[in-house]
Amino acid sequence: MACTVIDWDNDIASHFRESLRSQDNQNPGDILAHEQNLSQQEALHRAIAMRDRVLVRFLRLKDAADATESVARRRYVTSLCDWITGTGTRRTRWYWSPGSRNVPAPN
Repeated sequence: MACTVIDWDNDIASHFRESLRSQDNQNPGDILAHEQNLSQQEALHRAIAMRDRVLVRFLRLKDAADATESVARRRYVTSLCDWITGTGTRRTRWYWSPGSRNVPAPN
């Protein structure tokens, strides 16, 4: 689940810039637009909602692990959270992605 969230965060964040460079249509937004006959904006909103559902499920499992698992497993789950935070957002503020050449600079 952590890899899915990270991959989708990257694809969603870089969608605009990558669409200018390439027409490979290998982004979740492009796939959803094609498969479900959606506009790019609708498809990106749907991709974000799908990503959010995976993240919510991950966080629920994390909370359960915090309560029941060993220190080593909790540490592992915490490292997955740190990995997600390294590429993702906290209320639309990107931590790692602004340094990436694939993500447009904020206005």
